[in-house]
Amino acid sequence: MGNKYFGEIARLKITASNEFIPTVTGFVRNIGERLEIDKTMNRKLELLVEEAALNVINLGFDPGEKGEYEVAFKRLPGKIVVEVADKGLPVDYNKVESDFEAGLGILLMKKLADEVNFVNRGKDGKLVEITLNLPYATPEELELQSQLEKTAALAPEGEELTFRAATIDDTTGITRSIYRTYGYTYLSDTLYYPEKIAEMIQEGYLCPVIALNPDGEVVGHASIRLEFPGAKVGEFGQLVADPRYRGRGIAKKLNHMLVDAAKITGMFGYYADAVTTHPYSQKTILKSDAHEAAYMPGFVPASFSIKKMKVDESADRHAEIVYFRRIAKNRKPTIYTPLQHSTMIKNIYDLNNLDYTIAPMKINEVDYQAVTEVRTRVLETPNRAFISIDEYGLDFDNMLKKQLKQLCLKKIEIIILDLPLENPSTRNKSVVAEKLGFFFSGVIPGMSIHGGDLLRLIYLNNVDIAADKPVIVTDFGKELANYVLWCSSMV
Repeated sequence: MGNKYFGEIARLKITASNEFIPTVTGFVRNIGERLEIDKTMNRKLELLVEEAALNVINLGFDPGEKGEYEVAFKRLPGKIVVEVADKGLPVDYNKVESDFEAGLGILLMKKLADEVNFVNRGKDGKLVEITLNLPYATPEELELQSQLEKTAALAPEGEELTFRAATIDDTTGITRSIYRTYGYTYLSDTLYYPEKIAEMIQEGYLCPVIALNPDGEVVGHASIRLEFPGAKVGEFGQLVADPRYRGRGIAKKLNHMLVDAAKITGMFGYYADAVTTHPYSQKTILKSDAHEAAYMPGFVPASFSIKKMKVDESADRHAEIVYFRRIAKNRKPTIYTPLQHSTMIKNIYDLNNLDYTIAPMKINEVDYQAVTEVRTRVLETPNRAFISIDEYGLDFDNMLKKQLKQLCLKKIEIIILDLPLENPSTRNKSVVAEKLGFFFSGVIPGMSIHGGDLLRLIYLNNVDIAADKPVIVTDFGKELANYVLWCSSMV
């Protein structure tokens, strides 16, 4: 498949009527053919868009009402995304799905698609986002496995390593280094597909750096991943040091390269996650002058492991720590800290050397819009979900309760709720969430859809964290973990 077209390729606005369904499916089919999508996948895409369009026609408008909707076709790194949007009647998709006849279409979409998101956009209406992952060759199909499973003896001490930014020609080497370090347990499938990595590099979603040995093998890798090209905050991760080359300062050098690259692009900080099954990744991140921002118990499945490292196997899931590294001065936001967590939030901001102002504790008059603007994302492999609130609506309390119930029924074990700290209503709405069983996890600076800071809460769905024995390096990390665990005991 060629890489000629990226981003939004085409958009169709059309009258909400059954007689125009063939026009919509033809629109999708023609673009798929131009992108050289195989026939089976293209047919699946047609069926998915047809179901989404019928939902708009049947549920989005009153009988006899003239309405219209839009279909947007996007080619993004590693996937095809089609959005079906309208400004008709609000729809509770959780309720629709529970109805036998009306819910069949939604069940079909979830069965056929790799991901289906239902997004309430407040005054901008609602949107169904359909994602199909592109069928790239796996490492096995690239005949990598026989090479990757060779015994990893230590490399000679005198070998000189080369450090540089990665290009699309390095992506197969990156997948090999991932395997040598994690086997096939790494949580992000993207890093096992060279072509997906190449697309993310080309389109500005990924900024990777690598270390190479004298034979040209990739023996170290790290990157900053962006939610969108040009974002001011990214996620540092995918840090890999080949087992044959550990203890040679690879991680430190890669980190310095990434910081320099991030400063050039105008970013003010990045995140890094560290497991608590061992101290090594925490120590590496702390050396970069990053500090704790959130503690998430049960966040990582026990199936995730680093080869040649012994971990406690008694727990089903393990905790993860989110670190923030400030690399430039941030703007000074006014934050509305919930009274019950104000001290800990202040400590997190101070530790991370972030400028902020805490708004006075007073009752704020709020004129709510009708519908909450919310984005929900479910990741099946690590069995967790993210609910991100962009703007509160009058329906927030009921909406959150319904979404939580739906995710729990689907046996999603970890549910993250991110609330905008610069919104006055977060003080009250965090209490609503905690009454439903969410509890404090930390602060995520700069990661809201508008670039603001987030209050992170977490919900454990029948997850027993008592067996987890986290290894935590710093005193503040232990203080934060103890506070989060105390909060969890109070729900």
